[in-house]
Amino acid sequence: MDRLPAFPPVERFILRNEAADQIFQIQVQPPLNPPRAGGRCPVVYASDANSSFDVLRGLAWQLQYSGHDAAPFILVGIGYPSEMPLAGAILRGRDLTFAGYPKIVVTPRFDGTLAPADGAPRQGGAEEFLRFLHHMLAPRIERAYPASDRRIYFGHSAGAGFGLYSLFEAPDLFDGYILSSPGLAFHGETSAGACYEDYEFLLDRARVFLADAPLAAPKRLYLSAGSAEEDDPNLRPWRLTSQVQRLAALFEEAGRPDLEVFTEILPGETHGTVWAVAFIHAIKHLLGPRP
Repeated sequence: MDRLPAFPPVERFILRNEAADQIFQIQVQPPLNPPRAGGRCPVVYASDANSSFDVLRGLAWQLQYSGHDAAPFILVGIGYPSEMPLAGAILRGRDLTFAGYPKIVVTPRFDGTLAPADGAPRQGGAEEFLRFLHHMLAPRIERAYPASDRRIYFGHSAGAGFGLYSLFEAPDLFDGYILSSPGLAFHGETSAGACYEDYEFLLDRARVFLADAPLAAPKRLYLSAGSAEEDDPNLRPWRLTSQVQRLAALFEEAGRPDLEVFTEILPGETHGTVWAVAFIHAIKHLLGPRP
């Protein structure tokens, strides 16, 4: 009787970004079936790993075990040094946001939530986080694992907004993007008491990007939201579902041959459930057999 394949062992290491005075906890799950000698695999980089990595590694196992849903890939989770799922609730508000992002304040609700040092910025750190991924993390992964230079980014919510920011600012870093429910525009009052009226902060960036010259290498994007997100009273100012549809329309109108964009509105999914479904669909789309 054949033995059921086990989960590939997750390897953890700590990586310090001196420029931001921040320690990151990196988790790496090798491919289910290691490549033959000299072979290399794509790498999927996932933000918010404190809360999502355990789910993603199970999904990655299932997608690769089937034999036809996805090619072997390495999964890399980017988080903070803690076992508490919401340890990064405040730090992500710094690392995933950028200049022009609506002003927000994240108030910790649980013991163990990590925070920047006193006096350090709590928002607008995306440029430094992007530099960390580009110049520290990706080279480290590609030295230590059988990683190809094909990199895919996965992010949900603010993490998906950061994914778009990375496409606009450093398009050579990733080849593919899984963007689950990005915040693209805001209308109303934020948690910091700032008021905005139809503030299209990322949609405006997208318009500028799409009007620019074609990229040197083509990119593939999976863009999604849940149909139930629009009705969540806590998320209503973001209008996630309809704004994702607007972004998809901008990409379609641009008709850029260097950008392949696949968009889904996932029926019945909420902000807390949509990301797992998005990951499954996106990995099959980006790493599965091409139709």
